Amino acid sequence: MNEAKRNECMLDPFVGLPGPFSVVYADPPWTYYGDPNKDQACGKHYACMTDADLEALPVRDICAARAVVFLWATCPRLDAGIRLLQAWGLHYRGVPFVWVKTRKDGGIIGGQGIRPTLTKPTVEMVLAGCTTAKGRTLPILDEGMPQVVLAPRGRHSAKPAEVRDRIVRLMGDVPRVELFARERVQGWEAWGNEVEANPKVLPLAGLGASREQPVVGMSVLENK
Repeated sequence: MNEAKRNECMLDPFVGLPGPFSVVYADPPWTYYGDPNKDQACGKHYACMTDADLEALPVRDICAARAVVFLWATCPRLDAGIRLLQAWGLHYRGVPFVWVKTRKDGGIIGGQGIRPTLTKPTVEMVLAGCTTAKGRTLPILDEGMPQVVLAPRGRHSAKPAEVRDRIVRLMGDVPRVELFARERVQGWEAWGNEVEANPKVLPLAGLGASREQPVVGMSVLENK
């Protein structure tokens, strides 16, 4: 993609989203080192985006003055996750949730996938980025909310619905959006190339993509 086209697509990809949002929940399509199409690589399942393209997204613009961004990051891209929050103009504030992947019998999975640098990760983390550097950005409704989520894996890269539910129980029924969404969920705005497209939202297909994908869009299932 040439620079002019890239700038056109990145100008305002969130136009049409009815923010501002107090909670943003995001699971970026991270790029990893190596061939994106080799066995078990993420590029075989969905289009990836470069760190530069992710950092260029104007996420801070859709946040309320006091907002929390919940960002999924894997162990190999933990540093990139923190940098991404900072690039979005947010303050890294910790790890509110850790997903420990389990087998059908409830036990923790063994290491799988490509050969590790040291040990094979069996967890993924949700990082918190806030618009405020200190104190509570928003009221917390459940101070006893557990950090660890024990849940089995679904389809490639799908995250447990339990995490989304815990965010609502923690933060309350505030304006919220899921970025890079793979499904529509009641009470959440949704933006991603696996949900129904809204013509008001500019396409991001091709930005850092390893293969052709549907046009990125936004969908809404209103809170009832």
